[in-house]
Amino acid sequence: MTRRVKAVAVLLALTAGCSRVDEAEAKGVVTAYLDKLVEAYAAGDEQIVDPLVSDAHGKKLLGTIGVKSDMGLVLESKLLAQAWERIAKDGDAILVDTREQWAYRDVRVATGQQEGEASTDAYAIRYRLVRKDGKLIVDDVQFREPPVVGRKEAPTAIDVKTAHGLGKEGAEAPGGDAGPPQDRPGGPPPGHPPMQGGPPPGHPPIPPGAAGGK
Repeated sequence: MTRRVKAVAVLLALTAGCSRVDEAEAKGVVTAYLDKLVEAYAAGDEQIVDPLVSDAHGKKLLGTIGVKSDMGLVLESKLLAQAWERIAKDGDAILVDTREQWAYRDVRVATGQQEGEASTDAYAIRYRLVRKDGKLIVDDVQFREPPVVGRKEAPTAIDVKTAHGLGKEGAEAPGGDAGPPQDRPGGPPPGHPPMQGGPPPGHPPIPPGAAGGK
């Protein structure tokens, strides 16, 4: 009986140790992702963040960063605050919930001047991490709550799908809108959900009317 109790205690200790390692690794992956995403938007080069994301998420970032480049813009952003709320396994994936505050602005490449309003936004984010070839990467990013977006207007949108060869379906909505919110170059901070006038690029789509202004 004593041996069995000891064996169980050792097993629990090992399990707890693994959980701590996973938590530290997950935080490291999200932190590295956001750092590289900031660099990618500032340089107008999605390939900077490519090694840290899945193919599907990389395509989302390619569209968002590419549309900024087509407009002659880059996104300058800064993570002002971040709180880690939950890290948990979901099958083979790891879910990381955070709250983040970002400051960002669009800058015209040709002049180095700010384009439109700067913005300070607040987000509740869920990162989904998976392993690829033994390495933990970012597979998806979603808002857990409607984002609080500072600025009210964004630079003029263009047809993202047509500009990047993604097909014409959804490229232009009735009334001349440049496609769904997730495809517009609104401006949110890197690694975050795209939307007109709001959240960060590379992040989850936002339902119509979900964004709340300050």
